[in-house]
Amino acid sequence: MKTPKEEVVKPVEVKKEEKKPRVEREKSVFEKTLLANSIAPQKIKTIRNTILSIEGIEKIRFNTTILAKWITYCERNSIKYNKNNLTHWLDKLNARVSIEQADAIDVAIKKGWKNFYMLPSEKSEYHKLLGRSLMMDRDCDTLIDIEMQGDSFVYIFKNIRLTTTEKPLSLFGRCGYDRSDKKNTPMIENIRKKIEPIVKKF
Repeated sequence: MKTPKEEVVKPVEVKKEEKKPRVEREKSVFEKTLLANSIAPQKIKTIRNTILSIEGIEKIRFNTTILAKWITYCERNSIKYNKNNLTHWLDKLNARVSIEQADAIDVAIKKGWKNFYMLPSEKSEYHKLLGRSLMMDRDCDTLIDIEMQGDSFVYIFKNIRLTTTEKPLSLFGRCGYDRSDKKNTPMIENIRKKIEPIVKKF
């Protein structure tokens, strides 16, 4: 009787899955500003998560650097705040130009207040300029924000950033127009003035 051949079973080599290095999320300007002001990373995480949990936060438009400045002030001066305070602050900053946001917070910090105050939008000299455009060498389409850099105004449009020392009311009074009313744009008015004398010759 033949003895069955003994089958040699080779051990299966189990390859260990290499752990992919964890790619950390790049910190936002808001987080970087707080870190630069020596706010503890864990505290920053808590603040950020609280802000992100606010209902409708994705629709609120505000300058994160300016908010970070206010929060830094609160932290350094042991001013207590919670989600309701953050919601209230963001509601006031929402859709206001950065110049006004910065002015309101700078005044509050200088006076040592626990809250900041902003003029109603209808009394603002800047708020009414939002959404307007400029007709210059290049069309500046729809104003989104105005910031300050030193002594210069930075006008942020949908398609371009413009830096100049000219004040907003002066600049928009000279070159501003509403895109919904293109008949009265400065460019068309200038072209009309140049064409009229030529037409009269014929």
